Amino acid sequence: MKKNTQLACFLILLFFAFVNAQQKRIAIINTVDDEEPPVEISDLNYLTDRLREIAGKILAQESYAVMTQQSIVDLLGSPEAVAKKCRESSCLVQLGREVKAHYVGQGRIGRFDGNLTIKVELYNSANSMLVSSFTGISKDMPGLLSALDKEAPYMFRNLSGVFSPVKSASNLPASSAILLADERDGKRYGIIRIGNQIQMAENLNYDTAGSKCYDGKLENCIKHGRLYNLETAKKVCPYGWHLPDSTRFSADDGYGYVRCVKD
Repeated sequence: MKKNTQLACFLILLFFAFVNAQQKRIAIINTVDDEEPPVEISDLNYLTDRLREIAGKILAQESYAVMTQQSIVDLLGSPEAVAKKCRESSCLVQLGREVKAHYVGQGRIGRFDGNLTIKVELYNSANSMLVSSFTGISKDMPGLLSALDKEAPYMFRNLSGVFSPVKSASNLPASSAILLADERDGKRYGIIRIGNQIQMAENLNYDTAGSKCYDGKLENCIKHGRLYNLETAKKVCPYGWHLPDSTRFSADDGYGYVRCVKD
């Protein structure tokens, strides 16, 4: 009986060891702010906690484990050590390696035209490659939090591999959770089916020559996409997508929004 119990315990430990070996660890390092006047530490911590919460929800059914703040601190020695280790984005990948994380991400607070900005980047610790990133802008912290809630799920879904390739409209519902992944800059767009055609459900926001933000304000690009002149619009769509025949441009300055359709 005792031998059977010992064998059962050994098998259970072996099972959990196997599961942990299969999981990929993600470290979300504390959000930082190097600017003046500084953002409150409590606000930075809240943004970090929200990033971890979103990652946990998106990746709950995947083979990923989001590291807790305490587990990161334990590996580096103290909260002060974590704060001193990485004040610059260039050291983020190395920090990910030190805490034995497969992927490492961090938010950074900045300022632009009187507004607060947050840039979040997610890196592969093994090869230093940028997996995904996004930038949000707002006049206040609640606005930055809204940007996290909108954009962070796309970043972590990209990591989990739930972005399915779009092949045809035949089996795509009119309202679909499948997203178009633009490999050029990592941005994600909802797509919909209209009749037998697949098209983007939101305006393209790819930054290139021949494009601009409405009123010259970055927040308008984030909210509404970029405006393109006709020549740029003809060639700006991601590979495998094109400008629809119905695209119209402003009579005032020759610029308009673009929603690409699949070839």
